[in-house]
Amino acid sequence: MQKQLAIQGIQQPLDSANPEFLYLYGRASLLSGNAEEAGRAFEASIIKADLDSTGASATIRKEATLGLAALTLTSDKDRLNALKRYDEMMTRPAPSSSP
Repeated sequence: MQKQLAIQGIQQPLDSANPEFLYLYGRASLLSGNAEEAGRAFEASIIKADLDSTGASATIRKEATLGLAALTLTSDKDRLNALKRYDEMMTRPAPSSSP
């Protein structure tokens, strides 16, 4: 991770502008038992993916949304936010580049 932080020129993982990195950091945080950090990383990943106007981050956005959903299995704290993101994902039209 230190190498990626240096490449991106950031000090903290949550400062990243890369939605894929944020998603992977969220997964790692979740697997290491740091649910609060994982939630912040997944949320940041979704926000950064939404800023991608090309639609290339649509898969990352969906995966991060599912990561938030996984958090709700262990904590009621983020349940409403995860459900909101899931509802957005299910009602959002697919990018025009989808098969």
